[in-house]
Formats: sequence, structure tokens, C-alpha cells
Amino acid sequence: NAHYDVWFISRKTFFYGLLTAIPFLIFEKDGVDVFAVLPRPEVYGNLLFLGVGASTIAYVLWAVTVKKVGAVKANNYMYLQSIFTLIVSALVLGEHVSFIGYLGIFLLFYPLLNSPLPRASLQEGKFRNFALKYNSHRLCQTGC
Repeated sequence: NAHYDVWFISRKTFFYGLLTAIPFLIFEKDGVDVFAVLPRPEVYGNLLFLGVGASTIAYVLWAVTVKKVGAVKANNYMYLQSIFTLIVSALVLGEHVSFIGYLGIFLLFYPLLNSPLPRASLQEGKFRNFALKYNSHRLCQTGC
């Protein structure tokens, strides 16, 4: 949102994520005593890395990216991240790409390639004309 600072949104997201995860930790059925495990130094180090290193920095970078390039482009890059990971793991690490990997690539690209938005926006010249035309067409299909 343009009205809130990136750090404010990141703090809120992290706080509510932590608040949502605590009940799952308390009611874990593996027989782990949470209050005996939490005081250990390696647990603090892991939580510090995950909390600050991974989550908070990722939230801040995501918010900055959305603010700079927009939500649609940022989401498209996010979907492409898993495809790049699969390709790099095959090229650099020599991992075998399974059928599920190819299926995942197909499921990520198919909606993008078959979306009527790029063709209609090029033909009509404006997204607004496409949106009005598309929505009126959908309404007529359901009850004209």
C-alpha cells in the first residue's frame, strides 16, 4: 500500500506469521517439550537466522520490489523463480529433471502463454477496452 512504509508492512507480516505459527508449535504431537528445546543456543541461532535473515529480509525485498516494478511483474518473476531453480539445478548440479518438474514448468507457463490479455491488449491497444469487453462477454454467458 502506498500509505504504509515497507518496514511497517514487513513487521506486521512477520508478527502475524509468528502469531499464527505459535499454536502449531505448542500443540505439536511429536512429544517435543517446547520449553526444554527453546533455551538451547542452536535453536536461538536457527530462529534468529530464519526470523531475521530469511523472513524479514525477504519481506522487505518483496515489498520494495512490488513498490518499484508493480505487483503483476513481481508476481511473474516470483513464478519464474521456481523454473530458474529447476533449470540451474539441472545445468549446474547435474540433477535429473523428473516428470513432475516438467509438469510444473508446463503448469506455470501454460496460463501465461494462453492468456487472452496480451493478444487482446495488443489488438485493442488498451487494457481498459479489453477488460470492459471481457467482463461484458462473461456476464452475457452467465445470464443474458
